[in-house]
Amino acid sequence: MARPTRKDTLSMRRSMSFRDADGLMVVSAFYEHVALPRPGAEPEKVILEFKRRPQQNMLVACLWSRWSAPGEQDLLSFAAITDEPPPEVAAAGA
Repeated sequence: MARPTRKDTLSMRRSMSFRDADGLMVVSAFYEHVALPRPGAEPEKVILEFKRRPQQNMLVACLWSRWSAPGEQDLLSFAAITDEPPPEVAAAGA
């Protein structure tokens, strides 16, 4: 699973990455962890699935990197680049 990276921290992360590269992920859905308020109780933590209607693939910008060290297995990692959520996603967690 990709780890989201906020667009506003991107320049810092890119400078810290070793041999990073840009990429695109093709996704048919994405998921948001939200806390739904409940009167008189702790918020309920849920995972919401979002899909486009009609069904369409979405492109998500990402960064990837490969770390290598002698005698060690390569470590591949990547991060999806995110921004403020669209209104319908923000409203789902409010």
